[in-house]
Amino acid sequence: QEVCAAVLDGRQEEGRTEVRVITNHGAACWADLRVHALPQDGRLVGMAGTLTDITARRLVQQELERARQAAEQASTAKTEFLRS
Repeated sequence: QEVCAAVLDGRQEEGRTEVRVITNHGAACWADLRVHALPQDGRLVGMAGTLTDITARRLVQQELERARQAAEQASTAKTEFLRS
């Protein structure tokens, strides 16, 4: 991931991104990845981070996007019907 590379090469002290991960059981899920550099004596000695499961939030976002698209299609159909 670009965020981890940026922290490791010193371009950023910390970073955050959303990633798709595969669990040990083979299931796909979404995670919020947060990482930060671990400096010691002015040089990077490691990186620490957390993964938070955000699968439910991503599914809700997808549902909202589908509903928005359906509403736009219905609005377009209504406009075209009223024009004729």
